[in-house]
Amino acid sequence: AHINAQLLKGLSYSAQFQFETSRSESETFHDAESYKMRLAWNILTYTNTTGALVSALPVGGRYYQTQSGSSPYTFRHRLNFDRSFGRNEDHAITAIAGFEARESKTPRSLIDLRYGYDPVTLTYTQVDTRTLSETGVTSYIYGRRTLSAPNRNQDDIKHRFISVYSNGGYTYKRRYNLTASVRIDQADLFGADPKYKYRPLWSVGAGWNATNEPFLENVSWLSMLKVRATYGSAGNVDQTSSPYMVARRRNDNLYPALQYTDIVSLPNPKLRWEKTTTVNFGIDYAFLSNRIRGGFDIYHKLSTDLLVPTSLDPTVGTSSITLNNGSLLNKGVEISLGSEWFRTKDWSINSNFVIGFNKTTVKKVNNVPTTAQSYVTAPSNYFDLNTPYNSVYAYRYAGMTNGYPFFYDEKGQVNVVFNDSGTPASIRDINNKEALVPMGVLTPPSSGSFNQTVSWKGYDLGFMLVFSGGNVLRKDVTPLNSLSVMDEDLVRRSKDGAITDLPRFAMDYPTLTLANSADILSKLWQYSDKQILDADYIKLRNISLSYTLNNAFTRMLKLSSVKLTAQANNLWYRSKAGDDIDPESYNLNTGTRNLHAPKTFVFALKLNF
Repeated sequence: AHINAQLLKGLSYSAQFQFETSRSESETFHDAESYKMRLAWNILTYTNTTGALVSALPVGGRYYQTQSGSSPYTFRHRLNFDRSFGRNEDHAITAIAGFEARESKTPRSLIDLRYGYDPVTLTYTQVDTRTLSETGVTSYIYGRRTLSAPNRNQDDIKHRFISVYSNGGYTYKRRYNLTASVRIDQADLFGADPKYKYRPLWSVGAGWNATNEPFLENVSWLSMLKVRATYGSAGNVDQTSSPYMVARRRNDNLYPALQYTDIVSLPNPKLRWEKTTTVNFGIDYAFLSNRIRGGFDIYHKLSTDLLVPTSLDPTVGTSSITLNNGSLLNKGVEISLGSEWFRTKDWSINSNFVIGFNKTTVKKVNNVPTTAQSYVTAPSNYFDLNTPYNSVYAYRYAGMTNGYPFFYDEKGQVNVVFNDSGTPASIRDINNKEALVPMGVLTPPSSGSFNQTVSWKGYDLGFMLVFSGGNVLRKDVTPLNSLSVMDEDLVRRSKDGAITDLPRFAMDYPTLTLANSADILSKLWQYSDKQILDADYIKLRNISLSYTLNNAFTRMLKLSSVKLTAQANNLWYRSKAGDDIDPESYNLNTGTRNLHAPKTFVFALKLNF
């Protein structure tokens, strides 16, 4: 619902109420003869007390059903002022002031999992998923194995927010602009200390429209020149932290009737907004009757009070807690350039190019030294002072002997000792962070796009290219200790009589004791500097063709305009990493592949009456 009312000349009032509700349902069924169920049946087959082979799963399929939803609302009041006055209306003032209340509610989701399911009779067999997920069975092939169970936790989440805001602008003779804004937000997420609950977020700015100056009015080639600068403070909310202690009530596994409460997270009474202070300077320009246009922006963002895991004295009850205790410095430049470089009565060709350069540096960190594994597996949580955020660290690869890889530790010594036959006599893990070497960053330092449009009469043909680069990624490496390998690495691996550039798998190790050490070599191999690739890529985001019917035809249809459009998305890309890796649909740090963005085709008809 939306209400507008004119109160006075230049002053109006508006009120808006918006309520949304959404519901998501999913159903998944795997037939008894499907690969997933046959694999699960084999994995969970064990020898019972009589010596017979039995499976912990019943005969039949697997049926999985979920249901979730949300119901947020927003209620907003606002006063609007817009008026010019003075001689020749040299003075112009615009301003708004308002109040907003919001609520987001996510009720508990419903999950149902059934085994031995028959979709014809709608029957199933009860399975003790709790025991199978925690204790498991001793598989006759794979050793001790468990079966994942649905999440038994129940969440019902509600958050409320209240905001008061105002912004205004003053313009003198359409040349000089001053702007200011202020906003105060309150939420149920913050602590009891008022100085943290009422922190205002604000900004001020100034602009100069140079082309409206008398001394530039007769410069015919200059179509537009604006200079602007802003300074302000913005905030961010992290809904995963709380000023209150969070606990959960549980049932004991051995004695289900016994209930107890354990602490999930400690309270943070000084929880406050994450704050970002930004300085921005920009220039917008256009030349030759807007044939050439573009802009230049340079910015400096300092983010403070960031919520990060912080080390504590363990005697307080925990060794770490998430506090407002981090700081990042973000600096960058963005350049845009566009041109209608060809134009006739029927033809026009437009090009637009945008490129940005960005660097984010860690300016405050309060973590005690931790293991090397933490730095390589979680770069967004573990970092060093004055280093790029999201840095990629790697173990130093030293070489391979007889299909067994080995690596350098912090002292430059290799972690594997071989006997005379080329078999490891001992394998040592590497835990010291000093053994790692920086390889680059996950976040691309540069990115941009290129748009091209060709128009002829009522036809428009266009495409957009996007690109980014300067960052790195890890290869998708097959775990050496995996017993379920569905990759060509299985046939390309090293083994007795055939040593290749890929290591042996644990299944090829001569003894069980040595195979148990495959976990160590697998981790070091996956996160070594040998697995680092450039993540640069370019992608054809979309290509489109549209046709706008001429005015005579639309008048016959009693319409103001008719436009037909056909568009294709994600048709082509090229990445420097190769191997069919699309960095946009790829976990850059773990080397995990996801489904590529699908090719989509859109046909649209737009009618204006």
